[in-house]
Amino acid sequence: MIHIDTPERLEAVGGCGKFDFCGLAAPLACYTCSYFHPWLDNIHETLLERLLAERKELLALSDLRIASVNDRTIVAVAEVVTRCREAAREGAA
Repeated sequence: MIHIDTPERLEAVGGCGKFDFCGLAAPLACYTCSYFHPWLDNIHETLLERLLAERKELLALSDLRIASVNDRTIVAVAEVVTRCREAAREGAA
C-alpha cells in the first residue's frame, strides 16, 4: 500500500473540481478522477516511483494479475507527471 509521509502531504497533491466529499481513497483514486486538478509543485514523481516499486515487488511475490492491480493508476500518475513537466517547461520559457 502506498503511504504518503504526512496528512499534509496527502492533501497536497491537487484539488478537486467537484468540491464535494467522494469517499474514494485519496490520493491514489484522485489521479483517475476527471475532477482532479493536480498541483505543479508536488510529489507526483515520488508517488509514481513508489507505485512502480510496489508493482515490481508484487510481481516478484505473486503473479501479473496481482501486480497489475494499480496499472490504471500508474498510467494516470505518469500522465500527470508528464503534464506537470510540460507546464513547468512552458512556464520557464
